[in-house]
Amino acid sequence: MDRRFLPATYKQELYLRVTSLQQGSMKVEEYIREFEQLQIRYALREEPEQTIARFLKGLNPAILERVEL
Repeated sequence: MDRRFLPATYKQELYLRVTSLQQGSMKVEEYIREFEQLQIRYALREEPEQTIARFLKGLNPAILERVEL
């Protein structure tokens, strides 16, 4: 069914969004929601440590500093 209704590049574009997500001007709650939704849509399977690292990489530096403290 995916092949009928989704463009051929859908999975690739979704993967790029999953791996390059940045918080930017989003609130932390919005960033978390977007992060989780992209993971579910792409059905990304990775080790928990990788997921945490990707999540932290996308946070704004000021917030990341507080998380690391």
